[in-house]
Amino acid sequence: MLPLRFGYKSGVTGMAARSIQAYGGPGRPWTRLPTVLALLVLSACSTVSPPVEQPLRNLTASLRLSHSLEMSRLTYRDACGNPRDFALGPALADAFQETVVGAFQGTTDPGGRGPSTHVDRILEIDAESAEVIVFVEPGTSRRYPADVSLGVRVTAYDAVGRLLDRRRLSAKVSGSVYTEGERCLVRGVEQVEVEAVETLADEFGRYLRTSPSIARGTVSPESPEPSVALTFRARLLDGDGDQVLEGEEEITLEVEVTNVGTGPAREVAATVSGSSELVRRLPPVITFGDLQPGESKRETVTTRLGSVAAVGQAELVLSLTSRSPLRQAPASKKFLIMLQPKQTAGRTPRGGLGSGAPRQLLLGGSVPAGNTLTA
Repeated sequence: MLPLRFGYKSGVTGMAARSIQAYGGPGRPWTRLPTVLALLVLSACSTVSPPVEQPLRNLTASLRLSHSLEMSRLTYRDACGNPRDFALGPALADAFQETVVGAFQGTTDPGGRGPSTHVDRILEIDAESAEVIVFVEPGTSRRYPADVSLGVRVTAYDAVGRLLDRRRLSAKVSGSVYTEGERCLVRGVEQVEVEAVETLADEFGRYLRTSPSIARGTVSPESPEPSVALTFRARLLDGDGDQVLEGEEEITLEVEVTNVGTGPAREVAATVSGSSELVRRLPPVITFGDLQPGESKRETVTTRLGSVAAVGQAELVLSLTSRSPLRQAPASKKFLIMLQPKQTAGRTPRGGLGSGAPRQLLLGGSVPAGNTLTA
């Protein structure tokens, strides 16, 4: 009976490539495995197809990070409404460098600096998006949901600078943060950010391990592939047109989405989050279905605000999602809205604009993440 040899495996874990053989050990002859066992093994190999990982351990690589990535930051508002931010770039740089070191035989420092005089692959990473969505109410001691979304573009070249591959990678992580009474501090944001960075680094490592272009040095023909890019606008209308939301007032939310890319967008939806006074009266998700290139769809939701105990502010956040990979995720719309109790007869509305037909309260166009629009 012939000895059995199963495959050849080389991954990014640093283990030497090896063959699995039917061998009896040092000083012992080849073991004659039972025919039934051999058939079972071969049958399993024919039905189970593990992810194909490309051998990279015999290659060296240089990691180059863009200035936008090294300087990227995440911004949010604390429990007192003050803007807060913290550096994201150093964490991304460390995570990407560690991933490349684990995948290749040798690397140079980010920016192309290092002792190596020759590299087989050059990897450039640019930041495309970095966003944290979190809304907390002042004076509370409780937990709130928080979402962090990150996106980068990876471009791979060979030793002489020929394009091998381009890929957009993204990660979205949901976690929780908490507040402590009268203090403005919001705790837990950094933990969600760390998890998002780790998730994005894992996605980067998976891409390196499974890209045949990077492993084999196949030069890209640079043929354009269909891409999906979405834009959207949102309007919030109040019933009496005074640009202030009063208790029990009718409100209308209009959202319009357009596919400005060259490929179809599947299962497009807008998620709604923010202050409980608004969110509990609106659907958590507004669905648009599939959008073909150049197609626009509009959805309208009309509801009635609940009772408002005191004058204050509320926030409404709209984020767009799609099952199709997006060329670049559109920035969320974050709106700051004035609230007040229901007006009694004989009192002048606080907005001072009188009553009449509904008027636009807020308008959201192409707004960078972190910006707030007010009436």
